[in-house]
Amino acid sequence: MEISIREFILTGRFGPVEIGMSRVIIENILGPCEVEGGKAKTGLFTRYSCYEFFYDPDGVLTAI
Repeated sequence: MEISIREFILTGRFGPVEIGMSRVIIENILGPCEVEGGKAKTGLFTRYSCYEFFYDPDGVLTAI
């Protein structure tokens, strides 16, 4: 999958993923993550290769 850092900076899209998507949708797009962690009260993260995806407590992507 090709990722454009320029596109991410300008639009928030990271390939097929964008800020504001739910974790469920992201897992449907990217498949199971390699690593996950965090706390439900403060938010969770998942890792795909060397990229980390951070979610709020409701499972909405807030940062990559």
